[in-house]
Amino acid sequence: IPINQAVGGCLLVCMSTCEGYAGTCMAMEPNGEHPFFALVGNSGKPTWGDTATAFLSFYHLFAKGHYLADAVSGMRVASGDEAFFLRTAEDAKRGYIEYLEKLASGQETLSPIDTGLAPAGLLGSAERKGSLETVAAAAS
Repeated sequence: IPINQAVGGCLLVCMSTCEGYAGTCMAMEPNGEHPFFALVGNSGKPTWGDTATAFLSFYHLFAKGHYLADAVSGMRVASGDEAFFLRTAEDAKRGYIEYLEKLASGQETLSPIDTGLAPAGLLGSAERKGSLETVAAAAS
């Protein structure tokens, strides 16, 4: 959290790991500040070659000023792996709170990963627009 605070809430975490979606668990504290703004990773087990190609493409596009979601789309195209994702801490936290509410009411018995909270619904067009406008404004 201190690092995210130091960069004005715009910390971008890139996880070049297998099953990097688990990194969103850092945002799953129902009360409190977010430890990052967004996380980029892969929800599966990409090969080293696919990972290198994907992140090379991501950093290249991001450095040229493309939106995060567009840079992640470029990762998917360049690597041929659709499991690369972008997830904001706010979105991960919201999904986790919804999961906890369902769990408390007896409507849910599976883990967030099993229920489709992960990685489905990763920055749909409306979420993407709002989240990326936040990043753009903070970076200006």
